[in-house]
Amino acid sequence: MDEIHMPGGGIPTRMAPLVLVTTVITHLFGGSAGREGTAVQIGGSLANFFAQKLHLSREDTRMLLTTGIAAGFGAVFGTPVTGAIFALEVLALGRIKHDALMPCFIASVLADITCSAWGIHHTHYHIDPVQSGLPLLPFLHFDILLLIKVILGGVAFGLTGYAFAEVSHTIKKL
Repeated sequence: MDEIHMPGGGIPTRMAPLVLVTTVITHLFGGSAGREGTAVQIGGSLANFFAQKLHLSREDTRMLLTTGIAAGFGAVFGTPVTGAIFALEVLALGRIKHDALMPCFIASVLADITCSAWGIHHTHYHIDPVQSGLPLLPFLHFDILLLIKVILGGVAFGLTGYAFAEVSHTIKKL
């Protein structure tokens, strides 16, 4: 992420295989390592490799790094639209670059197609619809109590994340 905002230092190409190997080792020994971090790091590392080989400008390098992250996320989770949006939002810092939307989407879709072509199948989750219980809206399939719990949970998790970020920045300054 630092490389996207202030290009110049580069992301080591060796980072892609090292991240993959260390993630597999972590999983084999029961460690907790999420797929999204691995996808972002591998996608960014490979994108930076190609940006260096093609001698791209700073702006083009940022675009390629963003599309690499989108492709990594889309491939790992099998959700190309989410991959594109994730790449744009995680790097936005308050401002989304709309010109990167289509390249991110295309990269994410192609990454998902590539995984499917190699026979990689993603986990599909199914949630059974629940009747809303509202007499005037029988066609709505959701649980109002569950919706309220999700909203409250989202607010609580958001505030917790915000507090964690603030504490981390404060400790870093000290």
